Amino acid sequence: MLNVFEQSWTLLISAIVTLLIVLMVRKAFPEKWHWWQLALPALLIAAGFGLDYLVQTDTEKINAVI
Repeated sequence: MLNVFEQSWTLLISAIVTLLIVLMVRKAFPEKWHWWQLALPALLIAAGFGLDYLVQTDTEKINAVI
C-alpha cells in the first residue's frame, strides 16, 4: 500500500503531473488563466516536504532508537 508519510516522492510526482495538466489547460483555454493555477504544484511540493519534515514514521523512530 502506498504511504505518503513513508514516501514524500509521491507528492512530488503528483506535483509534476499537476503542473503538466495546468499547463495544458492554460494552453487550451487561455481566457481561463488564474494566478493560483501555477501555485497548485508549488503547494503540493511544499506539502510533500513538509510532511516528510513534520511527521516521524515508525521506521524513523526505530532508527532513532538504534
